[in-house]
Amino acid sequence: MKTLSFFLTLIFTALLNIGLYAQSSLPVPVKNGTIYYENVVKANENFSKADLFEKAKQWIAENFTSSRVYSPIQYENEKNGILIVNIGLGNISPEKYNYLYENINCSLKIQVQNGKYKYTFSKFKSTIAITSENKTTRGDSDFDSILDPGNKVGKGDLFTLDRINLIIQNIIKSLEQSLIEPVTDVF
Repeated sequence: MKTLSFFLTLIFTALLNIGLYAQSSLPVPVKNGTIYYENVVKANENFSKADLFEKAKQWIAENFTSSRVYSPIQYENEKNGILIVNIGLGNISPEKYNYLYENINCSLKIQVQNGKYKYTFSKFKSTIAITSENKTTRGDSDFDSILDPGNKVGKGDLFTLDRINLIIQNIIKSLEQSLIEPVTDVF
């Protein structure tokens, strides 16, 4: 019964949330029906693969919290220059709506070569919490239903996607700034 109530609330929320936005006006890049950021960036041509790999690891350490039981680095292969990082983006709650995207996260893959690197943000996931009649029901969300070309994107979901885009753009700027800083032994 709770599952049926959750889906009815979800459908009702979606119907109330329908806006007049076309798929092409989404504030996030979409590839194969999912949020997907990717770019190849030329760094200083004098930076070796090892330099960029270490700089990327340092950037991760400075920007994403690890603990004794959790490391944001999910995969590391120095020989091939690959790092895969789990990135938490926080919570986003569209104003005037009865739902909240909790614990939004994504995967960041960084691949380095001499003088350049590639980043790929993918696998965006969240918990959606819907409140109805003073009860909150939670379920998993991968944002794919929002991005389905057959669906119209509602104002609340558009707000959420816009906030995700702003967060990712800030992360990209931070990464790019860190990986262009000169390697120096002088301090």
